[in-house]
Amino acid sequence: YKNVGEFIFSPNSKRTCILVETKDGKSKWFFDGKEFNKYELMGPNIEFSPDSKNIAYGAFQKGDIMHQRFLVINDQEFEKFNNIYPMKIKFQEDGSIIYYAFRDNKFYRFTVCPIM
Repeated sequence: YKNVGEFIFSPNSKRTCILVETKDGKSKWFFDGKEFNKYELMGPNIEFSPDSKNIAYGAFQKGDIMHQRFLVINDQEFEKFNNIYPMKIKFQEDGSIIYYAFRDNKFYRFTVCPIM
């Protein structure tokens, strides 16, 4: 690997993740020792849910016409947009995530509840 980050621990300290940069410049997350999806860029942060069961982050992928940003929870990609806000993902107390997205000169608001 080109770069290796620091370990991040879940709230209950039983789960871990680490971000590495591959030799070709792509980001790769490892959660609990297993590789998750590989994107052009992930983050800037990783967020565990308060109960430590779910993992979420913002990701970036180059498209044919424009770059696409999207939310990923537990390796599940959500709809792609020109941008999502905030890129620093934060779980709510009930386990949901609220974020905003921009595409085609329109803003959207989403509330996502991970399926456990």
